[in-house]
Amino acid sequence: MNRRHRLVFVLATAALLLANMLAVPKPASANTISAYPLPSIYSSSTVFSLKVNGTSIPVVHYTGDYDYAHFSMSPGTTTIEVTALGLAGIGSYSITPKKLGISGTVSGNRLTFTMANDEYLIVKISGARALVLIADPLETDVPPPSGAGIYNVRSAPYGADGTGTSLTTAAFQNAIDDAAHDAGGQGIVYVPAGVYLVGNLRLKSNVALYLQAGAVLRCTGVKSDYTMHWHKDSKNLDITWWISTEPGSTNIKIYGRGTLDGNGRYSKNTGNFGNNIVVPIATSNFTFDGPIIRDSGSWAVTPARSNDLVFKNMKLLNRFELDIGENDGIDVNESQNVLVQHGIGIGLDDPYTTKAWDETTDIALSWPGTPEPVNNVTFDDVISWTYCYGFKIGQGMRQNQ
Repeated sequence: MNRRHRLVFVLATAALLLANMLAVPKPASANTISAYPLPSIYSSSTVFSLKVNGTSIPVVHYTGDYDYAHFSMSPGTTTIEVTALGLAGIGSYSITPKKLGISGTVSGNRLTFTMANDEYLIVKISGARALVLIADPLETDVPPPSGAGIYNVRSAPYGADGTGTSLTTAAFQNAIDDAAHDAGGQGIVYVPAGVYLVGNLRLKSNVALYLQAGAVLRCTGVKSDYTMHWHKDSKNLDITWWISTEPGSTNIKIYGRGTLDGNGRYSKNTGNFGNNIVVPIATSNFTFDGPIIRDSGSWAVTPARSNDLVFKNMKLLNRFELDIGENDGIDVNESQNVLVQHGIGIGLDDPYTTKAWDETTDIALSWPGTPEPVNNVTFDDVISWTYCYGFKIGQGMRQNQ
């Protein structure tokens, strides 16, 4: 082979190698995982630790039968690694809902499995309490903490205390009132990470309440901090609407990755009252998307005589203890065109139910308007874990459903 032929051969070989290199498929990029801080009022689980794609995720210790962990993820193969801290090894386990067909591998006290999309899972390991895994989709509508149309509760003139040591009701309500008058269409009340003790809040038309991850709104458990809106005859217990809507309002939203903590055990056993945590009442075009609702002192979410409501990515984390009783998840009362989509409801009593009353029923005595039917309610892609009815339709029915 002469010099010219050798040069042609070398160039051809190099071209072939380059072509082969370009043809090798690139490895898929890892999906995005968002871990959230452990709020200061909660303690870490002593039963479990968790890693997601190698990222440590805080596990919250919760009273009762389970602990929980919350994070967000984009679609893509996601590796979940649960370590049972108090066990030398894992004998048996289950991952529900079983329709997903998720199974894992065990090595010592570590359970590893994968999932492709955000899901809400209940992991049970023999010899330990349950672990609730809350994998949300990534947020796509995070507002800035300041700027036009943003009413940050920590900023002047509101100055809400985010340490959980003083009552911040006035700061929140003032921000809500100002946001309702925003000329941009829907003012956003921004709640940064922190712990906020708040009394009754009333949401008004054209207001969005955003809870940043790590933000906790907490009921104080002190009865004098709240207005009692009705008396629950079956429990002989006064009940407050903790966060409600103004009658006749429209275009209201509660969203984000924070927590609404009803502090229900303390409220009932020490304060001698219960709370409905979110009460969309006589409102329309209402959206709830993302925050955790935990430890309600009565029915947690009670839309009433309202229409065109959406509840999605909703986590209802109530307790199983008998001392609370009747801690339903969401009770759709006398409302129309309601979508409850992608959620998990946990508690002693009914996580998902519809009801209709008459004007003399205890819960309805303070409702504006007259009794209405229940029409066009959809529960889609939701998980129920309870000792009572998973889905209850047809009890508490005084109007047509």
